[in-house]
Amino acid sequence: MRKKIIFSYDGSKFNGLQRQKNTRTVQKTIEEALSKIFEDDIELKASGRTDAGVHAVSQVAHFDIKKDIKGLKHKLNLLLNPDIVVKSVSNVNDDFHARLSVKKKEYVYKINIGPFKSSLNCYYYQPRQKLDFALMKDASKVFLGTHDFNNFIQALDGYVETNNIEGIRQMNNEVLSECKEINNLGILDPKIINNPAVYSIITNKYYKAQEENIRMNMEIMLDFNDLNISTYELCRILGILLDNAIEAAKMCEEKIINIQVRRDFKIDRKLIIIENTYKNKSLNIDKIFEKGYSTKKNNEELHGLGLWNIRRILHKNSNLNLFTTKKDKLFSQQLEIY
Repeated sequence: MRKKIIFSYDGSKFNGLQRQKNTRTVQKTIEEALSKIFEDDIELKASGRTDAGVHAVSQVAHFDIKKDIKGLKHKLNLLLNPDIVVKSVSNVNDDFHARLSVKKKEYVYKINIGPFKSSLNCYYYQPRQKLDFALMKDASKVFLGTHDFNNFIQALDGYVETNNIEGIRQMNNEVLSECKEINNLGILDPKIINNPAVYSIITNKYYKAQEENIRMNMEIMLDFNDLNISTYELCRILGILLDNAIEAAKMCEEKIINIQVRRDFKIDRKLIIIENTYKNKSLNIDKIFEKGYSTKKNNEELHGLGLWNIRRILHKNSNLNLFTTKKDKLFSQQLEIY
């Protein structure tokens, strides 16, 4: 049974929405309340993340339960109020997804332009100097339209050819900063994706997805260095799965890839889940690991080696499993590491 929940919260009381270790977050707090009520582990999936100090008026999320409980909204508010206020809890169809079913989002930025700080300063930004509204209006034009990373990649090639490490680092930092602000990808950070090889693979695929206007969402809740798999084999698997996800998603009207890396506490295992929208509903998931099998018409022999190579890696490592599923909207591959 799937539930939709709408709630508001004071972001100054939390270190962001997404669940993190050893710190208070909105997701973690609500999940703890739900788990206490249902006496079971409940995972909350929100429509989007907010950073530390950012508030929400009507955040939407969903969660799955085995059995219903009367008065759930009231019970949650007793546990969460006043930092989080649950506005509604309702039943929805199983194909509803808080993130994938989004029609639009609205972000409001409040700025106090008065000479003195507001007593509610945690809800307003207080600029240190007088604002030039004409200049701000002109600068806002950069947010309009569709943008890709072709120019960035070409400039980066120049730094690579001349071995200009400082130039590469500076450009990378600028792009990461833009990603955090515009694409809700603050998680794309070498301090979080702390394995340099894995970081390189994921950022490379992210830029490739951007060129195809694919939105890539990530939830990284594990240290990649703690995974019981060699970096080489992990990068091979990630590269193949993400390349396939990009190829499939770019053919869809709704172009989305979700990456989730987390621990399964019920079973002592770690999960890397890659989901993508897909168009080919007749895809035979029983055959995709066969050598030479491909949904692509050109160079089928070459294209069909990716998942076959993953199967070879799985056969060599008894602690690895890969489960493939497809639903109405999402094709999913879940790598289990024991």
